[in-house]
Amino acid sequence: MDQEQSPLQNKVTVFYNSVKEDIESVSVLDRKLCQNVHFPDYHPPPKIQPELDPFIWQHWIENLTNLKNNLSWLLKLRYAKFWCQILNNTTIQSFLDSYLKHSPRFSVSTWPDDVSVVHDELHELVFFTCIRMAANKESTTDFMSTDFFGELIYEKYLFDIPKLLDICVLYGNQTNRQFLGKAIKNIFQCQPKYNEDLKTSVSTIIQIFHSIDEKCGLTDPDDDVTDASDMLHAMDLDELEDIVTYASDICFTLQRFLEVYPDACSVFLSHVEYFIRFYSTSLNQLRSAIKKKQFDDLNLRSHLLAHLRISRSAILSLTRLILNECALQPALEASQNNDIEVAQRHASDYLNMLSEFMGVAIFFHDFVSKMSIADDLKSLIESGSAVDETRASFMLQSLGSGRKKNPARYQDVKVNGVTSDDKRETATRSKESTNAVEENKSSIDPEMASLVSMVRDVLPHLDPDYITSCLLHFDKDCERTIHALLEGSVPELTVAQQNSANVPIQNQSEQNSGPSNFSLLDTRRNVYDNDEFDINVNQNLDLSKIHKGKKNTAPLESEKPSQELKRKIYEQYSMVYDEEEITAGMGSVVIDDCNAYDDEYDDAYDGLGIDVNDAGDSYDILKRRPFVTPRVFLQGKKAESDDGSGQSEDDNERGSAAPRDHFIQNPAEVRAKNEARRQQQMQQRNAHRGNKPKSAPGQDKNTAQQRKSKDANKAKVANHSRKRMAAKKASRGMGP
Repeated sequence: MDQEQSPLQNKVTVFYNSVKEDIESVSVLDRKLCQNVHFPDYHPPPKIQPELDPFIWQHWIENLTNLKNNLSWLLKLRYAKFWCQILNNTTIQSFLDSYLKHSPRFSVSTWPDDVSVVHDELHELVFFTCIRMAANKESTTDFMSTDFFGELIYEKYLFDIPKLLDICVLYGNQTNRQFLGKAIKNIFQCQPKYNEDLKTSVSTIIQIFHSIDEKCGLTDPDDDVTDASDMLHAMDLDELEDIVTYASDICFTLQRFLEVYPDACSVFLSHVEYFIRFYSTSLNQLRSAIKKKQFDDLNLRSHLLAHLRISRSAILSLTRLILNECALQPALEASQNNDIEVAQRHASDYLNMLSEFMGVAIFFHDFVSKMSIADDLKSLIESGSAVDETRASFMLQSLGSGRKKNPARYQDVKVNGVTSDDKRETATRSKESTNAVEENKSSIDPEMASLVSMVRDVLPHLDPDYITSCLLHFDKDCERTIHALLEGSVPELTVAQQNSANVPIQNQSEQNSGPSNFSLLDTRRNVYDNDEFDINVNQNLDLSKIHKGKKNTAPLESEKPSQELKRKIYEQYSMVYDEEEITAGMGSVVIDDCNAYDDEYDDAYDGLGIDVNDAGDSYDILKRRPFVTPRVFLQGKKAESDDGSGQSEDDNERGSAAPRDHFIQNPAEVRAKNEARRQQQMQQRNAHRGNKPKSAPGQDKNTAQQRKSKDANKAKVANHSRKRMAAKKASRGMGP
């Protein structure tokens, strides 16, 4: 085989051995051909400000310059010499590991300009070095076989899963995503062992999430959320900051890795439920704890909340990636290939996962509001896949109800994918002014609108115009803009624009909206609409019916009856007399029969005109005994006027003194009756004790006694006699 067309591992070259003083043939990858160039390790930037200690920064800049020059020399080498240095110079691997580990995840805008320029150049050279190391072929003459390349990078530990994750988080932005994805895909294709390492690493990553749950006091899904909130509230600020930044780093790293290498989504599919639970419990509790905790430095509070937004946004993004790569995309591809069975299976899996997400309210609300899930579902329906239309329509309605803003947009989507332009225009009119500005900008500059949306995903409280000015200042670099906003290092020119950002937004929204009769009063729904106190409808209100606080219903002093009127009314009900007593006391005064009270008067024969006291044999049966006043209405014993003659038994009963209160028994009598009843029960109980039942055949002689004891004492364990005991309590001094 020609030397030029052979793979790199088979190529040889001539080398002069100074020890043997002879020329010998060696492999192009031999250690003897490696040049001794030292690559120092990368150290993170000093924490002190450059103005306070310029010498430390000067030393750090010199180190960066040295590394930049060495990497430039390395990348200029030909393919064979490049790989000879990579395999034999151990300082290169040590430097790459240190840089991927300690390099800032975001660009730091607080650095001086000369430092930022040198660091950005070094950052770019490291990326080119990693990309060149991930390629087994550069040209038709410079290449390695797939098997040799896979064994080489795996056995020499040139790449591993943690290093790939760091590369993705540093360089997995939109600019480099496609290029970096091809390189990582080539690594996994040349060496399948990395797939097994990835599965092992996923379990380790899940353990990291579990450790965060333990720090938050949520080791078990059934743990009390209140205890976890109290635990986080009492936690030290340094420890809380470590937890938040750690969670942000791991979530953002996973998001970038899945965006760069979507084939890895199938490995994380079985852990989607845990990600959702982590979002709803730990991240939610961390957010509540930060908002409730007192901070001396408000910048630290904003910094932690921004990291939490990054974590929440990353969980939402990677969940959607897993959902699309494992269910939606296979269903769409199978539908294009007319494979109905496969398309139906993946479409059913997609709907099943969405249904499971609906069970977690916190996650589902944010997932629907931040991600365009309705558009994904609409594309699935329009693809012609065998989707249950009833279930799909229900899912669309659920997606609409899960959104906080403008749910009608998703309820208007039909099952066949057709939407109404009129409904869409009506929904657009009801948006807020900031959303109207964003739509207007997106129609003019879609790229800028996309960048503004990315920044607002992390910092939603900022104004769109302010974000636009920041992006323009940083040359539309989204990462530098976010990092500058988080660090609070925005230039003064941009900060000055923030003060006037709200005024143009209002004016522009008024110009874009134009004259409109739309009113929020037309869309409100309330049970008190159009009543007599609705000031939006009724302009003339009766102020006399309006009062503050509870209305005083007590009568006024002038409305109360006088004491003399009360006395006259009560005197009419104070005394009740018998008919004979009234007659005896009034002498010859005639009492009107119409006004006389007769409790036992029978009016059955009033219509015949016959008096019940009329004489005659035919009416003797209607005669009744003389009227007797009931004892209840007797107040005291009436003294007789005769001289000590004997009284009849009826007179004694009528003259006997009645108790003052005729409707309540005497407590002494009640206690006496209860005591007599209790004595009677005790006598009956003692009488029965002598007659013990005989034991049944085969039973112990104490069986009957044990049954009796159990029946008598069973109320000590359970409350079986509440009604009887309540009646007994009421009978002791509380009335019958």
